[in-house]
Amino acid sequence: MAQKRYTYPFYAPPHRPAGSYLPIRLVNPIDKVSFVWNCLVDTGADSCLFTAALASLAGHNLVGDGVKSDVTAGIEGRQLATYKHTFVLELLHPTDPGKAVWKSRKSLFDCLSHDDFPPLLGVADFLRHFRVILDYPRKKITLEW
Repeated sequence: MAQKRYTYPFYAPPHRPAGSYLPIRLVNPIDKVSFVWNCLVDTGADSCLFTAALASLAGHNLVGDGVKSDVTAGIEGRQLATYKHTFVLELLHPTDPGKAVWKSRKSLFDCLSHDDFPPLLGVADFLRHFRVILDYPRKKITLEW
């Protein structure tokens, strides 16, 4: 049986339909810069994928010296260049946005060089830690762990 269970209402970011977004605090563990963003739960994404703007907000130089790069497959298998940056992800409480209810280890996450997509929470580095219940009729997402 799950020890923790939190239910979040669907969120509608500007110019996008409401969906299964979660409030995440992204922390740059090197210089402790952090900020909160609503990220889209994507059960079809192998791993998390963040925008260039999020990397910049966290104080990362997207393509700076020593930054590892990689290629990931996007929608329809299209190859996308990514840049790896270190973050700690904190899942925030649904009604107390200052309170983290879950925290990742310090890990490398892929960032793209553009901002025309919502930040994605994928399976390998986020969703695998939870039982995820998407309730579209009630417009809610529940996480248990």
